[in-house]
Amino acid sequence: MRKLFLVWILCLPALGQDCNQNGIPDPQDVAAGNSADCNTNGVPDECEYGTLLLYQDFDGAPLPVGVTESRGDLWHTTNQCRPVGGGGSGAYEYFGLDASCNFHAGTVLGNYQLNGVSLPADTTILLSYWSYYEGENGGEMSCDGEFSVDAAYMGVLAQAVLDDYCNEPSSNPEWRYRTVDLSAFAGQTVDLFWQFSSDDELFNTFFGWGIDDIRIWSFEDVSGNGVPDPCERVSLTYCSSNPNSTGSVAGLAALGSVDLSDQDLFLRTVFVPQNVFGYYLMSMVQDSTPLPAPSQGNLCLGLPIVRFDQNVLQSGAIGELRMRIDFQNLPQQTVFQPGETWNFQSWFRDGATSNTSRGVLVAFQ
Repeated sequence: MRKLFLVWILCLPALGQDCNQNGIPDPQDVAAGNSADCNTNGVPDECEYGTLLLYQDFDGAPLPVGVTESRGDLWHTTNQCRPVGGGGSGAYEYFGLDASCNFHAGTVLGNYQLNGVSLPADTTILLSYWSYYEGENGGEMSCDGEFSVDAAYMGVLAQAVLDDYCNEPSSNPEWRYRTVDLSAFAGQTVDLFWQFSSDDELFNTFFGWGIDDIRIWSFEDVSGNGVPDPCERVSLTYCSSNPNSTGSVAGLAALGSVDLSDQDLFLRTVFVPQNVFGYYLMSMVQDSTPLPAPSQGNLCLGLPIVRFDQNVLQSGAIGELRMRIDFQNLPQQTVFQPGETWNFQSWFRDGATSNTSRGVLVAFQ
């Protein structure tokens, strides 16, 4: 019965057609590159929940403790020569020469590496990154070993090549969102590499290779039903707020399981200003009331309100608030009961004032 309930929730048009509520159908968002879909389930990543293990934006985001970088040959961090289009903004990692925006420097070969990346055991792990590759023939002939032309590869050092550019087009390069499955290496500490090779000194006046916004996510299945938690969005939106300083209304989703015995529920708020503090609130009563000025938000909850103010969160460089609900330690000695519907919302700082997310409801079983 529980699985049928989840399928019914996930098939509702309000969730499936435009889950990030930006006015663009989800398939168009994904196809256009406006939204990433790292687990290729048709749901934009901003509507899902995963544990972000590593984020390298080349703009100063801190790497996890124990993870180091290494660079060989022409690899370097720069904001020069950056191709227009998708793929993040600011600085990126580039295999090429800033002065000429190509790799015309003789025979060149080098790795960019993330060393000492610890991957958790017993979970699905995906790596995503933005890539802009332009080389001789797109590397397609170098992959069969018969010709010596440019080649680009990504993988786990000394273990496997997981992503190659053998079939990249030789014309009209663009930023592309790439996804790699690291689940086979769960439980290991690995060195990840991006290798570019010119193989010779000829025809090296192409752009080369740029990468940006590397993310590693783990997706759990705490309920053990065979469906990763990020694929189980179990909330319905019932109340909106006002745009914040990002220009968007913060979207909220509850993900995991509505079965209280699973004790598996996450809250994720997207389109939050970067590096601000916030926390979650909940109530069994719905409302829609503008907060007193100077706040820009709407309160979607009625009294009495339960505040997770002991769980103050920080949105960080990715502009998101995330929290796993501890069913054994709910604030104000609250206890969820089967059959209850609870409403959730997030509050966060926004410049000199504050704002709120949309409100969502979860019907527990």
